[in-house]
Formats: sequence, structure tokens, C-alpha cells
Amino acid sequence: MTKDHLISIKEAAELLAVSTKTIRRWEQQGKIKAIRTAGGHRRFNVSELLGTQNSAKLTIVYARIGNHQSTEDLESQITILQRFCHENNWDSQVIKDIGGGINSHNPGLVRLIKLICSKQVKRLILTHTDRLLRIGADLIFTLCEIFGTQVMIVNSPENALVEEELTEDFNEILTVFKSRLYGSRNSKNSQLLADLQEIARRLG
Repeated sequence: MTKDHLISIKEAAELLAVSTKTIRRWEQQGKIKAIRTAGGHRRFNVSELLGTQNSAKLTIVYARIGNHQSTEDLESQITILQRFCHENNWDSQVIKDIGGGINSHNPGLVRLIKLICSKQVKRLILTHTDRLLRIGADLIFTLCEIFGTQVMIVNSPENALVEEELTEDFNEILTVFKSRLYGSRNSKNSQLLADLQEIARRLG
């Protein structure tokens, strides 16, 4: 395939690792140009597509809080991230979650991973690595490296929030332990459960 070669919308989508719906949207927005055949079919120039491949990628700002009582902090994270993007003249898209830091099934996070793996994200910007995941963030950073996503951390003071969410995450882990320990009652398990509950009480 030469760079001046014309390809179909399906081939263009495969070349840029996006859906045909995205190709149509980019054409409507003027990001890419299509040539119409005599039969009315779209054809795209390979060199133009390759030239727009990087510029068409997204800058994603991701923010997360542990519960609905911290919505002010969620907006604060988003403001910090969007200000950073504005200072660098980047258009950004916000993805946010309200959920625990050990939950890899938060809907926004799942959407983010899908975008990264489809090579649609140029930059991922966070206020702190823990905003992504408290356990398992390194795996997502590895995916970013594999699929060409740059990760940027915009540090912000959030010590109080981190301490609060650590307590919530510990309680979530404790709940899992409790359900398993109750299923296998003996004196050793009972003592372990009591110790864990005492730690949770002190953290709270």
C-alpha cells in the first residue's frame, strides 16, 4: 500500500484502529477528507490519514473519588486537570468515577482502558496515581506504554482524601475477608477477624 493509495472507510478504520462510526464523525468535523467515487462511496488518502493519526487522538483527564460525599473534590480534580490542559493548549475529554480505589470495574475506568487499547488516547492526565487505581495501576500504565499513551501526573495536595479513601478501601477488603472467614469458623479465624475489626475501628 502506497501513501497515495485510496482506501475504503473500513480499511481507514482498520488503519487508524478506530470504528467506521469514528471515521464518519471525523469527516463531518473536517478532521479528515473523503473522496467520493462515481458510485458515491467514500475513499480516503492513506498519507492524509497517517498525517492525522496522532492529531486525532484524545487527551483524557481522569478523576475519581471514593464516595458521593466527596463530590467537591471530584470537581476540584477536574478543574486542576482541565486548567493544566488549557495551559498547554490541549483539548481534553473528562472521564470520572465515583468508586473505590481497588475496584477495577468502575465504569469510567473500563471505558478508559478500552480507549487506550484501541489506540485512541494520546495523553492520560491524572492528579495522582491513586486516582486511577490503588492496586493495579502499574498494569494500566503498562498498557499505556504498549499502545502509545503518554501518562502525566499533575500533583495536587490531597493527603486528607487519600487517608479517607485508604480507610474505605481497607473496609472493603475487610468485608471480603469477613465473608470468607465466617464461612470457615474456628478460634484462629475468629481472633484474626477481631484483630482486623479493631484495626478498622482505629482507622475510622
